[in-house]
Amino acid sequence: MKTNIAAPVGGLIILAGALGLAAYTGLQAPALAKAHAASIETYLSMSEKALAKGKTAEAEKLVKKALAVDPSSKAAFAELKKITLSSCPKSTTAPSANTSQPTPATTAPAKTAEPEAESEDEMGCI
Repeated sequence: MKTNIAAPVGGLIILAGALGLAAYTGLQAPALAKAHAASIETYLSMSEKALAKGKTAEAEKLVKKALAVDPSSKAAFAELKKITLSSCPKSTTAPSANTSQPTPATTAPAKTAEPEAESEDEMGCI
């Protein structure tokens, strides 16, 4: 039985192409990393501008595009947090009816496993 020479030759051509692509990609890795960083910065800059104009939905969409490029981007998560907090209702506290008398001391509540808000602004979102 004769074997067809085309199959092994085709396999070698595919292997050579894969190795060539791997070598090319390896050489281009620094340029690709730089391009990814630039695209993240561009998305975040556009997001900040949209948020400044009050377009929170557009700003959030742009941040999510930045996160699609780099899911571990701390800057993108910080921007997403800023967008989320900007859309939270601002709470207003009513002044106390009797402010002349001091409030009796109370014991601090027991710590729970739930994370605490970082600032008063975040309390409206919890």
